[in-house]
Amino acid sequence: MRLGVKDRNILAHAEMHADSTVAEIGKQSGYRDHAVRYFLDRWKESGLITHRTYVNMFQLGFTYYEIYFSLSSEGQTREQEIVKALTELDRVTWLAQIGGDYQYGLTFCAKSIHEASDYLDSFAEKFGRIFYERTFATRLSFSFFGNKYLSTDRDINKEYTIAPSTKKIEIDETDHEILKALAHDSDISKKQVADSLKMSLSTFEVRRKKLEDVGVLAGNYYYLKPTSVTGLAYVILVSTRGISNPLRADFKEYCRKQSNITTLINTLGDWDFEMAVEVENPQDMHSLTGEIKVLFGTDLRYIKVMPLYSFIKAALYPFESYKSFCS
Repeated sequence: MRLGVKDRNILAHAEMHADSTVAEIGKQSGYRDHAVRYFLDRWKESGLITHRTYVNMFQLGFTYYEIYFSLSSEGQTREQEIVKALTELDRVTWLAQIGGDYQYGLTFCAKSIHEASDYLDSFAEKFGRIFYERTFATRLSFSFFGNKYLSTDRDINKEYTIAPSTKKIEIDETDHEILKALAHDSDISKKQVADSLKMSLSTFEVRRKKLEDVGVLAGNYYYLKPTSVTGLAYVILVSTRGISNPLRADFKEYCRKQSNITTLINTLGDWDFEMAVEVENPQDMHSLTGEIKVLFGTDLRYIKVMPLYSFIKAALYPFESYKSFCS
């Protein structure tokens, strides 16, 4: 979708401030309230943007694990069945079809590396030897910077970062229902959420605020469907010769300033950094990877670039039942 200057500026200021009022977004972007309201409503109706709430699963005692894989010949014959089953699994937070070295990318959460191993083993028990090739990593932190390419007139330091905590937050079934409702549809009013959960608005607000204060609810944003503006989306995996805190800090600062990098994930495993990138043409991708090689060349072991073909699942809170969350 081709957006004009006004569209881009309003969206750039609204994206990371989805919990702000129309008046506040208008003041930041320099446009009148009615224009902001008109564009936001139009984009929601068209499906260009959706209001989402980050749920920090680290705070609930979970760790995120990632696997990129290609299907074996046996798995290839059951591809649709396997993808459907993975989509329906609790704990799976993200599933996408990709190109390059692998066919699919999958992220899931587990309480320990042993539980993660058992979870992967369960795939083999259910589907047989479905993996032809795979690579695996544990997420250390996740930073979302937003779609900075929309406008240069925005705060590049605004981000949502989630990372492990030494304190685990315990939740009950009511908290679970609140998290599930907010993760499913953050754009409905607080009263609508409270009514759907059969609780008073005041009770809901006290509960929601508590989850926010302890860091389980990490923030609200407008999710802009990848490729809807730029046309092309990629994942970049970067492996280094030796990781260090200064290198992680330098890499994050680069990603924060680079207009086409929307997300940075620090990992431990087969690769050390993972980036989500949106560009308008393949040459932009070529230029970006060249820039990374120039800036970090002596530290790099490899860079893998994989086009994102389709997003199959994105679940910010991947549990349907409280029993599943607790098991």
